[in-house]
Amino acid sequence: ILRSRGSGGGDGQWQSEATIETELNVSELTTHYQEQLMKAGWALKEDGMTASFAWSTWTFNDEFDDPWSGLLLVSEAGRENTRFLYLMVYAV
Repeated sequence: ILRSRGSGGGDGQWQSEATIETELNVSELTTHYQEQLMKAGWALKEDGMTASFAWSTWTFNDEFDDPWSGLLLVSEAGRENTRFLYLMVYAV
């Protein structure tokens, strides 16, 4: 990770963002993180992609069966092999 701008949360929400250096393109990196979310029990709701930007929304029920929603963004960061990642989850 080149730079992590912050992660944390409270009051039913959590977010994290980072700028990373990788040879994976936006599509490949998005697939990687979507697979990780699915393995953790999140369900893909919607997604979309261009060559330089991808977004997806997610749903999850925790151990108390409380519903959560999430948003994943992956984009080019303006420098070669640099990507920006953003993940936010919140209680519904």
